Amino acid sequence: MVREDEEVLLALSRINIDSGIFALGVLENSISRDDQIAFGHRLVDLAEAIRERALRTAGLVIDGSVSEDARAQ
Repeated sequence: MVREDEEVLLALSRINIDSGIFALGVLENSISRDDQIAFGHRLVDLAEAIRERALRTAGLVIDGSVSEDARAQ
């Protein structure tokens, strides 16, 4: 596993934990506008990191085969 993969997994873990706190703040209507924006930026940053990882590993097949459905596309 490369450093970038570890960073994505750590960020995903932190988002997972903080999502519950965010959801509670939304339900209680107690989360500030700035905190909502900051959380949204974290989600965007994580999504971009996941996308970059996917592009970096595109075409790499570790184990498996191409299905009939995938060949038809």
